[in-house]
Amino acid sequence: MDMIWEPFFCYELRGGRTPLGAQSGLIYGTVQAQQGELLQHVWRRVCLFIQRDGVFVAETWSDKTTGTYRFERLDNAETYFVIAFDHTGMHRAVAANDLVPEVPA
Repeated sequence: MDMIWEPFFCYELRGGRTPLGAQSGLIYGTVQAQQGELLQHVWRRVCLFIQRDGVFVAETWSDKTTGTYRFERLDNAETYFVIAFDHTGMHRAVAANDLVPEVPA
């Protein structure tokens, strides 16, 4: 699923659901910035929070080449949101909410 909030960023996010309390979930996606007509993968700081109460869970940087990020060993009973920050100062932060961890096969 692709979501675009501003002309500058696009997130590709996926998720699934498993039994309560399982710690095997993952959330991953891609951070892109629009350059003219093209979307380019970018390196950005991505923070993960529990949606229910806003508790900070983890932070990572998207890959410099592919723009991908990944959070692992998440509680499958929780719903999360991510915020990506543009450390270059060119664009505002963007968020994606209602993310449910996927369980790897």
